[in-house]
Amino acid sequence: MKRKIAIGIDLGGTHLSSALVDLDSLELIDDSITRSSYNHTENADQILNNWTNNIEKTLLRKNPNDHFLGIGIAMPGPFDYKNGISKMQQKMIALYDKHIPTEINLRLDSAKDHNFRFINDATCFAIGESMKGIAQDKKRIVVITLGTGFGSAFIDNTIPIIERKDVPSEGCLWHLDFKEGIADNYFSTGWFTKRYNEISSSEIKGVKELLTQSEAIPYADEMFLEFGNNLGELLGPWLKTFNAEILIIGGNISKAIDHFILPLKDSFSHQNLEIQISASELMEEAAILGSAKLFDTEYWPLVSETLPNL
Repeated sequence: MKRKIAIGIDLGGTHLSSALVDLDSLELIDDSITRSSYNHTENADQILNNWTNNIEKTLLRKNPNDHFLGIGIAMPGPFDYKNGISKMQQKMIALYDKHIPTEINLRLDSAKDHNFRFINDATCFAIGESMKGIAQDKKRIVVITLGTGFGSAFIDNTIPIIERKDVPSEGCLWHLDFKEGIADNYFSTGWFTKRYNEISSSEIKGVKELLTQSEAIPYADEMFLEFGNNLGELLGPWLKTFNAEILIIGGNISKAIDHFILPLKDSFSHQNLEIQISASELMEEAAILGSAKLFDTEYWPLVSETLPNL
């Protein structure tokens, strides 16, 4: 019996990770993962050639007897997910208005007619977590990703919820008003670098430096306390409204969860909210699984019905 497989891709502003996924077991196929790094400020050919070389290496690892269905990509926004056209103007600027399936197919050494499907990267990550991660036995799941940007998704019975009364507009949180700006300003690497400069008159590049540089460490507790309180203030009302069973935290900042989980829990406690909180155990694998799952013939119709413009 032929395996039904697809490529799942976790694509960020600096990296690309792809792997073959068995769609029946939703498992990564051994030794098929390919990782590469790139600079999002490069020209279109440099970026696309990097992506294509990565995908080509993964394609070469499939079995000729496999039933290969296509390539799913967890793509950051803004992006025309239905048509596969980049709308990003702050990162990957050289790809603006380019039709990504055409660009990649043209560059592949193998077949030139692969099918592509795209969904927001945080949503793909949440789909993977809901099916194979610590939350797979839960129905209502909220997932956030903390890194260069603030991603989020609301999952009900493995389906991302985008337009419903118990979720914020667009089914995510980054754009919501918060304090003196929007949520994305407070729950990403940029907040840590900006806040550190405000209280120390010095600079750090990211959270890792806050925990490892001797001159930054004295400020770490103060900043994580503020970060955890802010995160609880934003999330609490929506977790209640959605009746979430678990909060999964991913992204690079999640590696520092031990430093902000207590103020986060305290904030929830003050809101009379009890909920399981866990750092992602799957990390990039969650986005790879979620993007490949888009080629599941039973799952895709359910997802495409709930997502605008798909």
